[in-house]
Amino acid sequence: MEDSVTETFSQGGFSYVYLVQDTSTSKLYALKKIRCPFGQESVSLALKEAEAYALFSPHPHIIPAVDHAVTSANDKSDPGSKTVYILLPYYRRGNLQDAINANLVNHTQFPERRLMVLFLGVAKALKAMHQYRVRGAPGGAQSRQNANK
Repeated sequence: MEDSVTETFSQGGFSYVYLVQDTSTSKLYALKKIRCPFGQESVSLALKEAEAYALFSPHPHIIPAVDHAVTSANDKSDPGSKTVYILLPYYRRGNLQDAINANLVNHTQFPERRLMVLFLGVAKALKAMHQYRVRGAPGGAQSRQNANK
C-alpha cells in the first residue's frame, strides 16, 4: 500500500496522528506515529498499544488496527531510536472525544437517546476488555522480541 499524508490530526508528547490516503484505492486512514527515543523499553510500551488493538479485534465498539510497524529512525544524534506506526481506520465524523468537544464549544448537549447509545457502546467495549482472558499480555516477551528487531 502506497500512502500519502494529507494532514496532521493531533499530536501529543511523543506521538502524532496523520490523515493518510492509500494512493491506489483513495481510502483514508489515521496513521499514529509514536517516537520512541528512550530505547527498547519505550518501543515495548508503544507496541503494547499496537498489540492491544489486536487483542480485542474484531469488536463492534473497539477500534481495530489495520496494521503496525517498527522502523529505525533516521536521527543521526540518536541512531538507536525507533518509531512505531499504527495504521487505524479513519472515521470521518471523528471520535467520541471530538463529539464531546463539539458540544462544549457549541454549548449544546447530546440528545438523551444518543447519549444512551454512546454509553451502551462504551459499556460493551469495557465488558469485552474485562472479560478477556490473557494468553500473552501485551508488552510481554513477544513485544520485547519485536522491539529488538
